[in-house]
Amino acid sequence: MLRRRRPFLLRAARISLLGFAVAACGAAASGGCFRPPVVFPLAEGLRGDVRRDSLELIEFELDDGTILGGVRESAGEGAPLVLHLMEADGGVGWDLDLGGRYARLADLGLSSMAFDYRGVGLSGGSRSSRQMLDDTRRVYRHAVASVGGDESRLIVRASSIGTTMLAALLAEGARPRAVVAFGPVESATLARRYSAQFWWGLVYWPAAPFLRRLVDVSTLEQLVAAPCPVLVVTDPEDCFLSASEVAGLEADAAARETLRCVIPEGMVSRAQVNAPGFLQHVSVVRNANGLRPYEERFLLDHGVDRAVVDARVQSLLAAAPAAARERIEADESALARLRVLALADRRIFPDAAAAAALQLRDDEIEAAKEWVSSRWFRAGGAMRNESFDPYAVGAPRSFEEYLAVFDLDDGNGGRWPVEDLLRARTLLKFPSAKNDVWVWSEANLLALSLALDGELDEAEAVAAVAREEAEGASDGSPVPWVELEERDGGFLMVKMVADGAIYGRTVLPVVFKTDLASGLALHRRGEGVLPLLRKAAWRP
Repeated sequence: MLRRRRPFLLRAARISLLGFAVAACGAAASGGCFRPPVVFPLAEGLRGDVRRDSLELIEFELDDGTILGGVRESAGEGAPLVLHLMEADGGVGWDLDLGGRYARLADLGLSSMAFDYRGVGLSGGSRSSRQMLDDTRRVYRHAVASVGGDESRLIVRASSIGTTMLAALLAEGARPRAVVAFGPVESATLARRYSAQFWWGLVYWPAAPFLRRLVDVSTLEQLVAAPCPVLVVTDPEDCFLSASEVAGLEADAAARETLRCVIPEGMVSRAQVNAPGFLQHVSVVRNANGLRPYEERFLLDHGVDRAVVDARVQSLLAAAPAAARERIEADESALARLRVLALADRRIFPDAAAAAALQLRDDEIEAAKEWVSSRWFRAGGAMRNESFDPYAVGAPRSFEEYLAVFDLDDGNGGRWPVEDLLRARTLLKFPSAKNDVWVWSEANLLALSLALDGELDEAEAVAAVAREEAEGASDGSPVPWVELEERDGGFLMVKMVADGAIYGRTVLPVVFKTDLASGLALHRRGEGVLPLLRKAAWRP
């Protein structure tokens, strides 16, 4: 019985193989039958807060009636525009927090526009890799139109699969002001390299003849030949590029002044897969979530409009006291420092910026700009509420008070190095203000300084009394207080309780004080760390 069936099975196998070969050859000759599903669904369409007055939800209708949803963040009238082309699992709603990509780019003087792919997040329709390029073309034309039809006012910022769309646009003649590509991938090898990362990779080879490319251009070739400045962020261990491709890209960057290739340090993200090459790709792409120093330098060189920055600087000067304005305008170095601060935070407080520009040195301003930022005064809900008034709490209220904070001479012949202030600021990186209550009150700072000096019992007593007095004088609003706890090994657990939330941080006081550049002088004065903490907490 089996012997009789064997010829039949062999004939069926031969016919199947012949049919597969014919179909495969036909599919290969026609460029494939279908494209891989490269865009993933999102668990949430919108996350974060959209109450910033500079941020708006927008919609764009495609030719077939499909509505793409997105966001636009304005950096001010006349600012250049950054168009974001997302990665496969990215969405415009993932970065609506204050530290996200749109807000930081706006700080730098660049507006942003981003849309979800069809069938993803805020957009309607069904997910379709076939429509990606046509949709991207329409979005690009829409972005160009929004800057008055001038491509030189547009910057394209693409991640992963978005870089293939960018490559197609460049091949078709797009001429943006500059482009940034995070984790570029090649359409020709995308499916094979993705499948090779997982146990089912062998499935790729039977399916390979039937796959079509997303675009018929090389991403790397287009980036290297782009008629505008280009920043590429990649890694030799990224599974979507070979080490030789990355090496070639670095060689091209060395030979071309307007092409930069950056390999970020360390892993910055995690994924729910155990595939090192894929993990490295995810890590590279996640660099696009914020604004890294290397990208900031690139955009300052090739993206930021000087006129927008000058207008922001003039606005700060106009709001500063007349005497401070005159001093800054007469000092080129102070004016340059104010420019750095203006690009660090578009909502920086004018009095603080003016005082910092006058008091800090050129070599200090870059490191101190985050400390000067208005975000230091905000946390939690207050961070995203633009009606929040820092002057309603115990922060410095005038230019003179800010000047006193930046005057690092404490009257003892010593000078607090900025690196000490930043180290103390890191320790105090709890909420600075919550519900119009200044978290790091004088009593909380005193309790913390006593604990750092080893006087834990006295510190706990100060904290307890301060809490009782504050609660007794409170009108019912939440009162922040500090809790201190000694841990094994000399560690100190510092907990700040504010508005029902607890923010904890562990510090080793011996190491903290030893690392201070002023540590020895501090010890001789016998003042503990209270003066330093007061400065770091913006206490005049």
